[in-house]
Amino acid sequence: MALLDKCKIALRVSADVFDDEIKMLIEAGKLDLEESGINVDLDDELIETAVIFFVKSSFGYDNKDSEKQLRAYERIKRKLALSSRWAL
Repeated sequence: MALLDKCKIALRVSADVFDDEIKMLIEAGKLDLEESGINVDLDDELIETAVIFFVKSSFGYDNKDSEKQLRAYERIKRKLALSSRWAL
């Protein structure tokens, strides 16, 4: 399943009208990980989970859980950055 589809499921979005915004957030999440020295391999479930949390924390205006989701993203990003397995 493509990362876009996984993000849409996590966001509970079925319409295609938001695809461009979601794709932009996916790319922003990947860039943020890369800037932290993480080799982004989307075949890796932990990388995908981090990107999904990034997208969930940034999508929409009325997300009351965005801070919690951003903290989850930051925790995963720290773990990835500290491990040589995901180093660039």
